[in-house]
This record gives sequence, structure tokens and C-alpha cells, in this order.
Amino acid sequence: MSLISEVTLSVPIIFFEDAFDREPDAVWTLEAAHDLTDDSGGTYYVSFWWLTGCPAPDFEAALDADPTVRCTRQVCSLNDRTLFRVKTVSFPPEQPLLVPTLRAHDATHIDATRDAEGLHVRARFPDRDALNAFLDAAEAVGRRADVHRLYAAESGPADSHDLTERQRAALELAHERGYYETPSEVTLEALAEEFGVTPQTLSRHLRVAVEKVVADAVRPGTPRLQDPSQ
Repeated sequence: MSLISEVTLSVPIIFFEDAFDREPDAVWTLEAAHDLTDDSGGTYYVSFWWLTGCPAPDFEAALDADPTVRCTRQVCSLNDRTLFRVKTVSFPPEQPLLVPTLRAHDATHIDATRDAEGLHVRARFPDRDALNAFLDAAEAVGRRADVHRLYAAESGPADSHDLTERQRAALELAHERGYYETPSEVTLEALAEEFGVTPQTLSRHLRVAVEKVVADAVRPGTPRLQDPSQ
């Protein structure tokens, strides 16, 4: 029986550190990633990410200044999201990287998000041994690899609404403090200070969490595009 695991690789991570240091409210949702080999045997990525959380020109400038980025361009914009194509610099063959590490442990990437806290990955593993081996290897990619949710692929996460750990924690705190009462018993600013993020970041967590819960309530069991960017 295969397993679905939601894993966070905590910063520092090999690439995009400078960009997220400059724009900590930025959130990237992975559309596609291709790991390629150059003539010297090094590995580089060509990847496509949807940006939310900050103005596209600001994050593009941050990417241009990031030493791990070779070139980038905006592909298109849709509502409040902008799709970026990013090519990284080449990394030496001995450098551990996420996609090859997943592949080495027979894991299948489902979706991924990158923000200032780290890289959040949902992937399918053939069994628990493969997951544990991946977690050990992934600590060479990020500072720490933590599992936030684990379930059998055939069952799905019970009553999860596809919420990330941060979204669920933000929603629980807002409910406990009376944020959704009328009138509200706590301000967004006070709630954000307690949660340890900016008001803009907390607002984004809450908005996306509520959207997911509502979507599950009005369209139960209906597949939808995943946006784990929050």
C-alpha cells in the first residue's frame, strides 16, 4: 500500500534563499520542474512557479539578485497570480537536490510550495521504508525534514480539506480567539502577532483555508486544482 506524505524542508535550502529573504511574504506554487544536466555533469533546474503574496516586479527583482538564479521571466498573469519561468545555476554532481532525491527513493511528486519558511512537498511513497530513507536524505537538501501528515493513498486524509499545517493552525487560532465572531473579538494585527507572522501573511493563510473548507462543503468529493501556495 502506497503512502502520501506532506513534508516540509526547513530553510536554509539550497536555492532561492536570497529572494525569499528580500520578499518574505512571497509564496510560490510549483507548476512544473525539470532537472537537466549540463556538459560538465552538473544539474540545473528549469521550473515554473505561480507567485502570490507580493508584487510580481518586486519578486522578479529579488530573483535577479539571487546568486542561485541564472535567468527568469514572467510567462503570464491570471487574477492575482503570476507564472514565472526560472532557470537556476548549475549545481555540482555531489550536491543533493530534491527531484533526484525523490526519484532515488521511488517517490512521486504531487505538489509543492516554496515560501520563507521552507519547501512544502506532497509526494507518494511506495512504503514507509522508502519515506524514512527519503527523510534521511532530504536533510542534506534542507536544514530539517518534517512530516506533517501521512496517510494511505487509497484512503486520503480524513477531514483534512487539503489544508496545510500552517493553514489549519491559523484557522484554529482565529476560531479560538473569536476572530470570526460578530463583531470580531480580536484584530487581525493582534492575531498575526500571536501567530508570529505579518498581518498580510496571516490574512493569506486564513483566506485560502476558508476557501478550501467552503469548496469542500459545497462541492464534496469534487476534484479541484490544488493551490498549496499558502
